[in-house]
Amino acid sequence: MIDSLTANGFTPFRSGELIDPSSPWVEAIEGAIRSAGGVVLLINPAQKPGPWQQTEWTAAVEECWRDPSKKLVSVLLGDGQLPGFLSNRQVIRVSNIPKQWRQAVEAVIRVLRGEKPQDEGLVSTEVEDPSRRRDRLKYIEEVARAMKSK
Repeated sequence: MIDSLTANGFTPFRSGELIDPSSPWVEAIEGAIRSAGGVVLLINPAQKPGPWQQTEWTAAVEECWRDPSKKLVSVLLGDGQLPGFLSNRQVIRVSNIPKQWRQAVEAVIRVLRGEKPQDEGLVSTEVEDPSRRRDRLKYIEEVARAMKSK
């Protein structure tokens, strides 16, 4: 995807390659996301995200919340559900990576340009299961209550 984005005039940021090992990692990621015109989140439900990936996702979602003009493009690899924080958003779903990857990359590029993807078969709107949403909201309320009591 990086090569295709670059070939189409985008300047992708890859944290592992572009962050000076001596600089604060989180601040570098947050700065890159703030200065970006859009963020692409690759999500693989078969792999649990690590703490660094969760930090990147959180920074991306918070920045897109602050700046609604910033594009947030979710690409779901394989079968599964989007994480709760991306529920009720459109997603580019790539069930068969070898067969659909090129079309998915083209869809990402079109979305980042503000265009409608041509292959709408890849784009779907995920709707979170109401019971899962209730559980997530209950957890948030419990954490908020615990934070207030400290």
